[in-house]
Amino acid sequence: LQSQLLRQPRTLLKSIECLDYPEFIDKHYNRIEPGVRRAYSRHHCSAMSHSEKTLIDVDPPVIIVGDIHGQFNDLINMFLLIGRPPEKRYLFLGDYVDRGMMSIECIMLLLAYKVCYPSAVYLLRGNHECARVNRKYGFWNECLLHLGEQGETIWAMFQRCFNNLPVSALVATKILCMHGGLSPSLDSLDDVRNTAKPVRNPFRGVINDMLWADPDLNILDWRTSSRGSGFAFGSHVIDDFCERFGLELIVRAHQMCLDGFWVTPNRRLLTLFSAPMYCNLYRNAGTVLEVDDQLRCRLISMMPESVRMIARINSLNCGCCRFL
Repeated sequence: LQSQLLRQPRTLLKSIECLDYPEFIDKHYNRIEPGVRRAYSRHHCSAMSHSEKTLIDVDPPVIIVGDIHGQFNDLINMFLLIGRPPEKRYLFLGDYVDRGMMSIECIMLLLAYKVCYPSAVYLLRGNHECARVNRKYGFWNECLLHLGEQGETIWAMFQRCFNNLPVSALVATKILCMHGGLSPSLDSLDDVRNTAKPVRNPFRGVINDMLWADPDLNILDWRTSSRGSGFAFGSHVIDDFCERFGLELIVRAHQMCLDGFWVTPNRRLLTLFSAPMYCNLYRNAGTVLEVDDQLRCRLISMMPESVRMIARINSLNCGCCRFL
């Protein structure tokens, strides 16, 4: 197959347009052969729909997933534990690539699901879905290594795909989701919803802030982020946003948490991190949020087990499941 791909890429690409996607996903669900990567990734970058708004509306029930960072085996384990699309609806908060060793497999599988089941898979953009970031932290090198002479071209195709991903989602008008956080320039959710795409390498403004911002409970309002991009925001900002926009919860990713999650004392903001044993450097859990059709929220955590982590999750999941 690999030699056929090298000799006849145009013919194969034409035939791939007629693929039975569910059959193809099943065949390559737990492995994607090196020869398949080249044409498959090229097609999926071009097939990604540009029709979604920059802020999308998502109906519950839904599973909300934080950073994945190229940890393909953990992505597969999550689907085995919770269920695959379209059995379950998923909202991913970005950072599919970089850091881990299998970024190509992660983003290809998720794009395949998006093409096949567009109303069951929603993919938001993370700060690593920006060319200036993923050229530096692993994805660029992975494309060159595994995709050969077409690696640079296909990497550029992925960037065009990333530039068209939405940056925020609103679940049942009450749960606002994004990769990073809030922006001092955000006056209306419609400002985000109606932002024209593609958005190429944002450096400043609302979109950039939503990809890069972090909560900081040591402050009350705003300060410049130590990351060099975006802002840090405090508890007053969180309360103000929830009250102004009628939100019950803000869900974001962007920061590694040893328990796989972190929730503010007022339970108005939740951070999710879904890559367990991150880069084999930490013994952190990976956690996702299950939101049912009544907006009741339940944390689902993946190994490694921790008595402290399990106790915290049980305390949040017991009784009334709403975070407020």
